[in-house]
Amino acid sequence: MSEERALYSVTRVAGSRVSPRYFRPSLAATLITLALVPCLIGLGRWQLRRADEKTVLLNTFRAQSTAPALELPLPTLDAPTLEWRHVKGRGHFLAPNVLLDNRVRDGVAGYEIFTPFEFNNGEQLLVARGYIPVGVDREHWPTIDNPSAEQILWGYLGQPPWVGITLQDHANSEKLNHDLWRVQTLDIQALNTDRNLHLARLVLYLDPAAPGGYERSWPVPTIDVGKHMAYAIQWFAMATVLVLLYLKVSFKTIPHV
Repeated sequence: MSEERALYSVTRVAGSRVSPRYFRPSLAATLITLALVPCLIGLGRWQLRRADEKTVLLNTFRAQSTAPALELPLPTLDAPTLEWRHVKGRGHFLAPNVLLDNRVRDGVAGYEIFTPFEFNNGEQLLVARGYIPVGVDREHWPTIDNPSAEQILWGYLGQPPWVGITLQDHANSEKLNHDLWRVQTLDIQALNTDRNLHLARLVLYLDPAAPGGYERSWPVPTIDVGKHMAYAIQWFAMATVLVLLYLKVSFKTIPHV
């Protein structure tokens, strides 16, 4: 009899260590989880798409920048397939020189100089010629040298830099004289309209060894695909943690009687 009592006591003690649990989430926790988890997953998927887009861009840049230089003129200079492609051609500079304002190199404020260039077949491109410091003050603008003789230029084709406002905003674009403009951003169409030019939409970024330029160190795309992958993992991890927390607070323990 004593052995049966001892066994019964041990069974009760052992059973008391495991309490039944049931799932009863609060309305607030459910609504928060339903609202946030899809958002977090969506952000993760968006970062994955950005990583794919950057991978395509990086592969395109590598292929284009290492391909042999094309001899100008070409049938068209506006083809998207020409971006980052190295080109070379003969022609001469046109007016006006355009100073793109608020450009900084090594902590010094200055301008990037853009000048229209017409190739011998009549095709026209805006040439990014390099950087020049502002100088003493903004009331004294730099003198830009435009060689009148025929030039052989080479460099790569790319999108114009986009900053600030548009050239059409006359309060923020200044015609310092007939052949010199100062602008906050490049608007090639406005330049074409004002000066009766027919510049292509791409810009020729002058090679550092080419004549007719100033200080040149053009940036190349720094495409960090790994950054987007890391962000995606973070968003997915946050969604997972949120679901686990929701489950943790939603399972209730039945008190042992």
